[in-house]
Amino acid sequence: MWALHRPEAEIDNATRDKMTDAQRKGMGEATASLFIYMRKNKKMTSARDIITPHMDVILKEGAENQIPGDVLGRILFEQVLRIWRECRSLEDIRQELIESIDHLDPDEDFMFMRP
Repeated sequence: MWALHRPEAEIDNATRDKMTDAQRKGMGEATASLFIYMRKNKKMTSARDIITPHMDVILKEGAENQIPGDVLGRILFEQVLRIWRECRSLEDIRQELIESIDHLDPDEDFMFMRP
């Protein structure tokens, strides 16, 4: 995994040259680190590989701006629901949420049925 706290000095010249002035000026440290990571690691292997660095940036920038994680989570949840509504039925979304609620306790054993 990559580190969000990479100092500017670690950015190689080739990557820095590819960034426009607007990108360099408008990016926070966390966003610039994500940009650099994406440039160096163009091959993403899964949806989790794509989303996790963005989540790290969101949480870091939220903390830097004193936005509680609960607020960030609520907004992200709204976005998840928006995405799901575009491609899933309301009943399917409902079942997904019920399944998630049933397994909120991380210490609880996960029950499953074999096919």
